[in-house]
Amino acid sequence: MDERYRELSFEDYRRAVREFTNEVLIPSEREVDRAGRIPDEISRAMRRVGLFGVSIPRHFGGLGWTLEQQVLLALEYTRTLAAYRSHMSTSTGLMAQMLLERGSSEMKERVLPDLAAGRITGAAAITESEAGSDAGAARTRADVCDEHYVVNGSKRFSTNASIADVIAVLVRTDPGSTDHSGTSMLLIPRETAGLSVRESPVEDMLSWRGSPTCEIDLNDVRVPRSARIGEEGDGLRVAFKGFSHARVTIAATAVGLASRMLQEAVTHARSRHQFGQPIGHFQLVQGLLADMYADVVAGRSMVLDVARSFDAAGRPPVTDIAATKLFCAEMVQRVGSKALQVLGGDGIVDRHIVSILYRDARVISVGEGPSQVLQAKIGADLVRSPELLAV
Repeated sequence: MDERYRELSFEDYRRAVREFTNEVLIPSEREVDRAGRIPDEISRAMRRVGLFGVSIPRHFGGLGWTLEQQVLLALEYTRTLAAYRSHMSTSTGLMAQMLLERGSSEMKERVLPDLAAGRITGAAAITESEAGSDAGAARTRADVCDEHYVVNGSKRFSTNASIADVIAVLVRTDPGSTDHSGTSMLLIPRETAGLSVRESPVEDMLSWRGSPTCEIDLNDVRVPRSARIGEEGDGLRVAFKGFSHARVTIAATAVGLASRMLQEAVTHARSRHQFGQPIGHFQLVQGLLADMYADVVAGRSMVLDVARSFDAAGRPPVTDIAATKLFCAEMVQRVGSKALQVLGGDGIVDRHIVSILYRDARVISVGEGPSQVLQAKIGADLVRSPELLAV
């Protein structure tokens, strides 16, 4: 990280991130989507500007911004490809949050400064073929052998695993259990013998191209018991705050994508002429733009509100976070669909930025909790705790 960014006030830093997005990330977006990878020079630039340290406290080498401030920053750098956010989110999100919440002092001192500086990249391996939204059904096993765990199993949909230096792996340490109480979280260096990573081909990806999506095989992987994050049997509880953090930032990503697609639609409506006037003068087009704007404003308000609540309480308001992620995930698809309608034929050309961002938007209702899983959770929470309805 360039040390000069540590001296900036938040508003000055936010302005620097806005300029970085406009001058570095946006000009490269089509090439990144086409090539399916983020060039090393852009990755280095993201590290220099401090984006890998936004959620990590200053005493560990980060910038220590609050979650509300992290959301405001995300609204700047997510006005472009979601792959850019994904590139750093596994380090600043789940990995960093787990270590901050439950990691040992030795782990924090050893890993967090390198994560904050971008010297290393973190990844998380939670999902399996039969354990996605139901992460507690994970079957990857870690058997105790002297002072080590011996890990066997496989994981899928592990973002950034192919470029990671360390991977947090959810394992089952109590083979007799069938729920989350028998799981633990292990921090495993990617180069550990027996751990292998396969990256999905770019052409297999609908979107988020440039964000490596990986499968992991673990065959007799030996790690010391000191590699466990938190207590044995607490694997999902260790990840809990990180999951909530990720849902807030992916909701912010939806708002950032929506705001950019709205901007592109407005620009097109002002410049495209039909029947002797800009199409933005037609009331039906104005109606589309108005609906898009209302959705963006609502999503922005929701995500900032839950971030403030998170900061104030020091713990996640999980039902409100679920509602915010649900709304924003569906909202960004509505906005993208309307933006394509305004753009007409121009919008369905594959390399138009709105068509690229619309593909990115579609993934958000699947990742970090599918919309239907969140609906079920919110409904169950309301039946169990009707006081949530108090305003």
